[in-house]
Amino acid sequence: MWKYTYKMNLDASEPTGWQGKIKQLDKQEVKVEKLEFKDNGKTITDTDIFNEGRDIDGSVTTFHPFSTEFFGETDQ
Repeated sequence: MWKYTYKMNLDASEPTGWQGKIKQLDKQEVKVEKLEFKDNGKTITDTDIFNEGRDIDGSVTTFHPFSTEFFGETDQ
């Protein structure tokens, strides 16, 4: 089971894009190769790069159970 949240970044001082978090709620071991978020069948952002630990921006990724924060830029 998974919990996810995402929203459009509306801060004019930041790049336009989607930011979000996804967290695995159970203890089943999984291998995540790519995350793709869609709205009405259209991909709004995706990511396939996961590095365990704390990133320079403060976001944290863990592999078991899987949890990550992400930002995906858009051309809007």
